[in-house]
Amino acid sequence: MHEVRGLTETATYRPSVQWRQYGQTIHIDTVARRLRLLSNSSVLYDFPVAVGKPSTPTPVGTFSILQKTMNPGGVFGTRWMRFTDRAHGIHGTDQPWLIGQAVSNGCVRMRNEDVELLYSLVNIGTPVVVTAGTAWWPPGAYDTYAYDAYSQGGYTYGIH
Repeated sequence: MHEVRGLTETATYRPSVQWRQYGQTIHIDTVARRLRLLSNSSVLYDFPVAVGKPSTPTPVGTFSILQKTMNPGGVFGTRWMRFTDRAHGIHGTDQPWLIGQAVSNGCVRMRNEDVELLYSLVNIGTPVVVTAGTAWWPPGAYDTYAYDAYSQGGYTYGIH
């Protein structure tokens, strides 16, 4: 149990996707607009992304890569990785200047060179965890404090 600024975290997180089976997880923070590829408790890569606009937000939850497509064309850039049944995905872009903004219809946009690297590193079935401003780490990884973009002063709670 952790307590920081009067907030206590006691829940045990049990993801619906068994991340240990894959050894890596994609974590997307829609508030920070970052995508991180984790291997167990280590961040392998940290990429800036564009996410869904307020009217069509990127869905929050635990998913997995369901489909991978090379060169899907058009606005999808050079790679496409679907992670929901409603066709939300991680993909490249033909508008790289929009990376870092909330502008999509719910997908996660990456620079083409970044999505090509990520595509080469993940497989169908790789877990995708999407959060809105809170950090997610595999259970039992290690104690840490996470930056909460909604707080007034930065680090607000502990995760174990």
